[in-house]
Amino acid sequence: MKGKRFSVFIIIIFLVFQILIYKVIIHSQEFGKDRATSSGFEISKNERLPYNIEHMLPYDSPYAIFVDKSTQRLHIYYIEDRPKIIKTFLCSTGQVLGDKEEAGDCKTPEGIYYFERIKERSELHEKYGVRAFVMNYPNSFDKLKGRNGSGIWLHSTNEPNRTMLPFSTQGCIIVNNEDIMELSQYVSLNKTPIIVEKEIKFLERELSLRNKKEIERFISEWIKDWENKNIDEYMENYSKDFYSQKKNWKRWKNYKKGLFDKYSWIKVTVEGISILEKENNYIVTFVQKFTSDQFTDQGVKRIYIYKEPQGFKIINEEWMPGEPLFARTYEKEGTSLDGR
Repeated sequence: MKGKRFSVFIIIIFLVFQILIYKVIIHSQEFGKDRATSSGFEISKNERLPYNIEHMLPYDSPYAIFVDKSTQRLHIYYIEDRPKIIKTFLCSTGQVLGDKEEAGDCKTPEGIYYFERIKERSELHEKYGVRAFVMNYPNSFDKLKGRNGSGIWLHSTNEPNRTMLPFSTQGCIIVNNEDIMELSQYVSLNKTPIIVEKEIKFLERELSLRNKKEIERFISEWIKDWENKNIDEYMENYSKDFYSQKKNWKRWKNYKKGLFDKYSWIKVTVEGISILEKENNYIVTFVQKFTSDQFTDQGVKRIYIYKEPQGFKIINEEWMPGEPLFARTYEKEGTSLDGR
């Protein structure tokens, strides 16, 4: 009887061992598809282009960061004539699947974000490793949908095998210490976008071009209403949920009406429209020059556009005055970045 039990036990151990070996082989095959060059891995030469960045221009940032939650990979894209992938890193995201909705739900938000600041080792608990980049979650689109929470970072870890554990964080994105140091050279604060997707998506080029033309047409009509100083038509371009510079839709209307009454004429020109998109959300950045009979200003404007049933509507504006990077001589080699 004991001999039979022992034989059954041996057979069970053997079968479990075979299953584990099979899983390791399958995992290794899948893992090899997206391996990072920084770890001696290869990147496919035939990668497709995510629709999110197809119309992004390099003057704002020559790089874009993608996080694919389905594969637990972080990709660096170099924005040239046609964006191309140059680095891939292992990462780990939130232990609960899905898009973040509220504080404490342990989900990693999905959307387009920017890095607001860098936290170095001296500012961090040891579990966060050598560096952390603070993301601007919740952004305007998240707030529009009533999402809350905070403290979403891209950070490193002192645990060497942590990134081998998928979906293991409380909502942040984790990479290894050595990887975040390498990744830092591609980051410019408030310029380099980090795009987090459940799974990276690709659109037919014709559809993507149609979206681009629709956005450009909307920008053109918005500028025309601005120059005509028709406050009602101008405000039709804005969502009722608009909020910027501590002003809601009503206060923004009063503010702009005061300026329209002040200036005899207004001329607005834009250059280099760079578009990031995710479903019905668009972040549009361009160089803007404002001229009137009393005032002239130039800088970079970033507007957040949401496609409502009534059409495109602006939900937020950000203004960065001064000489834009676009106006300087842009050199691919030796580009100055904020990240260290």
